[in-house]
Amino acid sequence: METFQLSKPALGGTDIRTYPNVSGNLDLYTIGTNDEIYRLRRGENAEAPYHDTNLKITGRQLFLYSSISESSDTPNILSLGGNGQLRFASYKSTTETYFQQETRPEDATETIRQFRAVRGATNGNIYVNVMLDVPGESFGLLANNFFTPGENKWNGPVWAPLMGPGGTQAEVLSIAMVENSVVQSSILAISKDYEVLYCEQANRATPLRVLGTKKATALYVVVDQEQRLNIFAVEKDTGKLLLKKQKKYQSGSLKQFDDWIYVDASQDVRLTQIYASICFDGLLQVFGIGDDGRLWRAGQVPGSGRSAEPAWNTLFPLGNEIPSDAASKASIFTVGRDLAGYAEAYTVSAGGELTRFWQSPTSQQWFDEHVTLYRGDNEMVPVETHALELVVLDNEGMPMPFAKVSIQASFLVTLFVDGRSYRCSQLNRVGVETGPNGKVVIYQRANALAGATLYIETPSTLAGSPLAVEPNLQLQEKLETLSVDDIKNAKDASGAYLLPAQYRSNDEYAQSLQQITQASMQIAGQQEVKAKKVAYHAVRRGRTARSFSPKLDLAAMNGTTWAIDFSSGFPQYQAMTLDEVADWKVSKLETMRAASADGAEVAGFLGIDWGDVWNGIKNAAKFVVDGLVKIVVEIVDGIGRVLFDIAGKVFEAIIEFAQQAFDFVQGVWNWLKVKLKQLFEWLAFLFNIGDFVRTAEAVEHNTRVMLDFTVEGVEHVKQMILGGIDTMKDSLKATVDSFVQELNKADNPTYDQFSKQEEMTDDQAYQLEHNLFSNAYEENGGNASEKGETSVSLMTQTALSSPLEDLVTMLEELADNFQFGDGKEAFNEAIEYFTAIGDNPNEVLNLLMSGIVKVMESVALFALDAAKGVIAVLMDLIKDVVEAFRDVLFAEWEIPVVSQLYKFFTGKTLSIRVSQIASYLIAIPTTLIYKLATNKAPFPDQAALDAYTNYITVDWLKSKFGIQTQKAVAFDASLEKVVAQIALGVYAGAMGVRIFTDNLTGFLSATAAVSADQPSKLPTNIKNYVGTWKPKGKSLAGLAAVLLRYTTTFATMPWLIRPGSPAPNCPAGDPGFGGTIWITQLICGPTRGLFVLALVPGGRPRVYTGEITICLWGVANMIMVAWNYNDTKNKDTLAKLGLSRALTNIIPGQIGRILFIPDVQDKTYFIPALIGGVLQVVGYLGSAGVAIAELVEVGQMDESRFIEG
Repeated sequence: METFQLSKPALGGTDIRTYPNVSGNLDLYTIGTNDEIYRLRRGENAEAPYHDTNLKITGRQLFLYSSISESSDTPNILSLGGNGQLRFASYKSTTETYFQQETRPEDATETIRQFRAVRGATNGNIYVNVMLDVPGESFGLLANNFFTPGENKWNGPVWAPLMGPGGTQAEVLSIAMVENSVVQSSILAISKDYEVLYCEQANRATPLRVLGTKKATALYVVVDQEQRLNIFAVEKDTGKLLLKKQKKYQSGSLKQFDDWIYVDASQDVRLTQIYASICFDGLLQVFGIGDDGRLWRAGQVPGSGRSAEPAWNTLFPLGNEIPSDAASKASIFTVGRDLAGYAEAYTVSAGGELTRFWQSPTSQQWFDEHVTLYRGDNEMVPVETHALELVVLDNEGMPMPFAKVSIQASFLVTLFVDGRSYRCSQLNRVGVETGPNGKVVIYQRANALAGATLYIETPSTLAGSPLAVEPNLQLQEKLETLSVDDIKNAKDASGAYLLPAQYRSNDEYAQSLQQITQASMQIAGQQEVKAKKVAYHAVRRGRTARSFSPKLDLAAMNGTTWAIDFSSGFPQYQAMTLDEVADWKVSKLETMRAASADGAEVAGFLGIDWGDVWNGIKNAAKFVVDGLVKIVVEIVDGIGRVLFDIAGKVFEAIIEFAQQAFDFVQGVWNWLKVKLKQLFEWLAFLFNIGDFVRTAEAVEHNTRVMLDFTVEGVEHVKQMILGGIDTMKDSLKATVDSFVQELNKADNPTYDQFSKQEEMTDDQAYQLEHNLFSNAYEENGGNASEKGETSVSLMTQTALSSPLEDLVTMLEELADNFQFGDGKEAFNEAIEYFTAIGDNPNEVLNLLMSGIVKVMESVALFALDAAKGVIAVLMDLIKDVVEAFRDVLFAEWEIPVVSQLYKFFTGKTLSIRVSQIASYLIAIPTTLIYKLATNKAPFPDQAALDAYTNYITVDWLKSKFGIQTQKAVAFDASLEKVVAQIALGVYAGAMGVRIFTDNLTGFLSATAAVSADQPSKLPTNIKNYVGTWKPKGKSLAGLAAVLLRYTTTFATMPWLIRPGSPAPNCPAGDPGFGGTIWITQLICGPTRGLFVLALVPGGRPRVYTGEITICLWGVANMIMVAWNYNDTKNKDTLAKLGLSRALTNIIPGQIGRILFIPDVQDKTYFIPALIGGVLQVVGYLGSAGVAIAELVEVGQMDESRFIEG
């Protein structure tokens, strides 16, 4: 899916060098403008994959080294200045900068054209070989000297000449040394006559000798895993790749070499430069730059015998375009190997961006991605990713907050976990911790159609048996079910068709692509370790991974054969039998032998790394794209063989991994000149930013309408509500008993069963995931800061009126009463009921709903009596209360990443109002839930938003209450239906976000009594997490949580979700009683909460007053809802859904907040807070699922049922 990041590409220079740092990763050293040297270092747990540093030194042709006592993070740097003299730079820890100075032998005056250096294996001296400039000549003179690190004093006063084979100073065109060993002192050179010269050690006494008769134009030297020299050269007249290898067994004092051989005798491309490295498996690979500026590669494969030497695959075009430096004419390309053994290459893209290029050792696929840096200008950019949200569960299937998680990947990838960048592989383990909701958000860069398999270890997994998590299954399902019309109508983000017009004229072409796709996905589905999509509400432990080899098990597909025929100019699916494939193979082998100079040399088809062919197709390598005739797939004895017929040659590769199967799909589209980015734009989820912004604006509009209406609405129903409280007290026991009977009719469900009455489908649950704003807030909310005046000053600058001070006092006294006074017994009874389950918080799910309702009866009787006075005063002062916090709601804040997302989505500033925070936190899931249910956005354009905001007004709400309005309010049945569905979508989206915000404020409340300098039983991981939330972040957390409660309250307004509902009325069972419950919830729920947050002093008083008063209101709220359901005559589907939605919100979100009060935590090891978190996760997901079911139910209703109340 698409995501957005603060990142920018690193710009490549004229040269690139790699050097492994202390952590084992490769640092990149590049040459920028005016020869300035920059270092790019990969970060772990960083804001971006790389960060760059201008070292404030200059030079070219870098040689980097560090001694045992020096850090490889800051190596010494020897370079060549623009004046042809060496420069030495060393790092000074006292100033944390590099110090650079020119260095040369005392009497040396010559200009240096090229240099190579090595550190001595035993003495640590730095031996420098130079090619001294000869004016007017293409060649230079070979010389050397050395110095001792630290002293920087050269051993001799001049550049000592090195002798050639004739006993005179060697005249050379270029020099080379071993590239992958800093202590291998052999020197090689190309003479002015293009001979390859060699000497074991550079000194005046030992002349260079000629290695054979071959002439060469380029050299590259490496040692293999046996530490034997491998000398690669480009043959002068043919451009062919040559290899001379040190003999395995030596005699005498001089190194001996095998004869020159052609790595690929059939090579017909002329190479200009070459680079070699050791791969992850210890075998060699060599890259060549063709005369067309494209990249070619040959790699070793194990020999067939036990002690056989490795063999070489054919030189094959990877197709990457490799630029060259205009000044030196050298290709801007380098290879390196990190300390974990991963080989990587680096080059510069056509746009000048530094690009990383590497191969998976297992799947053999090639990947490339831009080297990216943190972007500090607050401008977000879209990034293509494979997205995955994991909820870590315990053995009973419940989310585990603050759990330690270990992540590894099947091959080397860049991961972004909870907003931070990591390098991940089988060897690079990423360690993170879940948040309050047990969630971990993982993004992989989408540099291929399929992502790496991830291996997850949690506290619930067995040691060494991680869970295999496959991020490609949703895409796999989508590809499996693509229709012909889907393919014909495929478009990229710009609206352009992917298939050219001539291929959309009939179904034949799209049907062929459909068949290729389905056949490929059938292969991808044959994994040894079956994985499932990870859905938030239904994650369970599956089969564990077997080490790190998620191979395909193709036994069930034995005998499967098919082909892709390109001969017509379009990739056509072709069914083949085993016999037809056998005949085709015989024919092709005979043709290859006939074309060979010696038929005996062609014993079989040519070996090829799987990824080489597909990379060549992706990069439009002429040899591959023009020469590709057919791809044949056969599965025999459980082995999948894929044969590529290219330009008269047949190459054979093995398919072993699911990710490889996706290459068929990407490859055929690439062959049609459709890039991965376009495929991503078609197949992946892309954000329609306008849709989300309009949804957010609608939600914020709702908040304004509710605030403006609250005062008049409360005045209209005040006496009726107060009278209703007395009635509730009188009939409380009968109501509870009657409601328990209703529950018994439904088999007396547990809390868990009741919450899962309308469990979300996978597709519905997926809409609650990948919420960019919510994830960004979870990761960065603790660092929020206010613009201008702080909310604290806003709350205290103006002296409170005497009545408001009295109300604050009443609330505090009520809370005190339930801690220390008459209410304590009832209060403790409720806490003990929930905590009597022992030390396993999940056991709370097995409590019977009837028991929860019954135990609240005693609390309710006291709560209703004690709270009536407070509710009365709160109603009397509602105008003052609303005005007291209005400024707080519209104050502006900046939250890292959230603010940048807001700016990107809206085009406005970084400052975001408190009222907008809640709106944007829920905009994405709300929009997606509505789209899933209705196949369209809630506000597809500005006209739809305008229609909504013009319809849902204060006057509209007044009309529902029977309050006189200034303007006549028209009733629109069709719009009422849309409004109902939007409201239920808003509710479901908000409940998904409240899982985090309410759990966060719960843990902040539960830890309020913990002092940093006092011993506590608070688990360290919770303590550490809470510590990341700074005071202002905690203040905003409270505001955001209350705003989300306003949002869910508004979204459950009867006149929104049940069009035709009458004005508020009593008694219970009356159609208007739902309105009475709603306005009471508005006053005693979020309005009370915001009043406490704004006006009750911070710290313990605010925590206790807030949590206890919401619990008391929750008890009353539950009784009102149950009472109304008991007495209503209409118990249809919507009524039952409404009851379930309400109780799965009230019980965890209001009543259950007693479990977060501080005083009961420490002695019970914070188990009550964990129980409260479990209740909220399960209840809120259940409530969201019910709301989605209601949305669907309302959508199926005929508009004739929507009548004016």
